[in-house]
Amino acid sequence: LAFTQGSHWGFAFALALAVIGFACALRIKVKKRANVGTGEVAAADAAARAAAKASAANVATGDGSSPRDAAKSGARA
Repeated sequence: LAFTQGSHWGFAFALALAVIGFACALRIKVKKRANVGTGEVAAADAAARAAAKASAANVATGDGSSPRDAAKSGARA
């Protein structure tokens, strides 16, 4: 009788821990980040490099125009 009651309380305790763990797991917030497998990180890096290059070109010309503006006007950088 004692073994049966002990097993009953042991399973009840394990069930209570599982329910508490599940409730805690639902409260965890996951941060969204770029998926490495799809190339989003590489695309973001390429965009950042392009922006830095354009910014450096603006500083080099000193007139505040971008290389894109120079290409539209036909001028060479």
